[in-house]
Amino acid sequence: MMRSTLDSIFKVGFGFDLDTLSGSDEVSNRFMTAFDNANCIIFWRYVDLLWRAKRYFNIGSEASLKKNIFRVIDNFVYELIERKREQMKNMKDYRDKKDMLSRFLIEREKNPADQYLRDISLSFIIAGKDTSANTLTHLVLLHAYTYSRKSCTRSERSYWS
Repeated sequence: MMRSTLDSIFKVGFGFDLDTLSGSDEVSNRFMTAFDNANCIIFWRYVDLLWRAKRYFNIGSEASLKKNIFRVIDNFVYELIERKREQMKNMKDYRDKKDMLSRFLIEREKNPADQYLRDISLSFIIAGKDTSANTLTHLVLLHAYTYSRKSCTRSERSYWS
């Protein structure tokens, strides 16, 4: 679920096919692994009382987090932004692009700061990836455990079709 939602977020948000489901692109897989590890480390900060000391001395999980964020995630997102700019330069009618990153680049044609675009992109990924995957997983679990929910979902689906 996590890989398919990450692929969907990248297709809608950035107009690129991340292709983590097939596992053929090493750079995409490295980004996905670093992103998941960073989320896990940040989650564990709630129970690790020494995380500030670890961050200050750059040891343990905080050293890994710093490496994941600065080397892998930041480089990947900056490269993504640069590829999108190149793609938009080569396209004649780039204003018809429907992805979010293109719209931000069009809106701020005065060459916005890459850090601003990186922050927006990462916020979009964080907001969409885990919530979508968790919602889909919960839906599958509901269908597996309750037959009445299946018929309710079927009736709603036929109503909206």
